Amino acid sequence: MIPFTKLEATPLSDRISTLLKDAIIEGQFKAGEEIVLTAIAERYGVSRTPVREAFQSLAKDGFLTLRMNKSAIVVGIDEHFLRNHYEIRSVLEAQAAYNAAANGKDFSRLQRIQDDAEKMRLPMSLDEFRSYNMKFHRCIWDLSGNERLQQLLSDMWVSSYSSSALPEIHRQTRTFNSHRRLINDIINHDCDAAFEHMKRHIIGSLNNILKILDEGKKEA
Repeated sequence: MIPFTKLEATPLSDRISTLLKDAIIEGQFKAGEEIVLTAIAERYGVSRTPVREAFQSLAKDGFLTLRMNKSAIVVGIDEHFLRNHYEIRSVLEAQAAYNAAANGKDFSRLQRIQDDAEKMRLPMSLDEFRSYNMKFHRCIWDLSGNERLQQLLSDMWVSSYSSSALPEIHRQTRTFNSHRRLINDIINHDCDAAFEHMKRHIIGSLNNILKILDEGKKEA
C-alpha cells in the first residue's frame, strides 16, 4: 500500500488521483483490473466523494475506464501512453519554469523548500521524498502566475517513480542537483535556461520509468 502523503493546499481528490496514478504506473493495479470506489475510499481512509472525483479525472486522462456500478477498469499503461503523457507535461512544466523566471519576485518559499529538504538525512523515505518533490514543483507552478497552467499540471502530476534500478540516495542526490540548477535559473531570471532545464528534468523522469518497465519485462 502506498503511504498517504499529506500535501499542503492540495485538494483531496488530487491527492487520491496522484496516488492512484502512481499505483497504476508501478503495476500495483494491472491492466484490465477492476477497482471499486468504496474499496479505494477504505484503502486511503477517505469518503467516497474525493475518490469519485479522482476516478473521473483519471478517466479523462486515460488511466481508467468508468463503469456504471461505481467501479472502474484500469487501462494498460504502455510506452506510447507514457511518452505522450510526459512529452506534454514536459512542455507545460517548462513553460511554468519560464514564467516563474520571467515574472517571479519572491523566491524565498522555493529556496526554503529546497533548504529544508537538504537538511534531511539521505535517503529520505519514499513518502518524504514524494512530498518534497511535489512541493517544489507546485511552488514553481504558483510562481508562474498562470492558474490554468497550474490546473493542467496538477491534473497531469505523477509522483517521482521509485526503483531499485538506481539506489535511492543517488536518485535523490541527482534530483537535488537538478532542482538547484532550476532555482538558480529562476532566481537569475534566465527564462530560456529554466525552460530547457525543466524540460530535460521531466524527460529524465520519463526515461527512468521506461528503463524500469523494460527491465521488468526482461525479468518476466
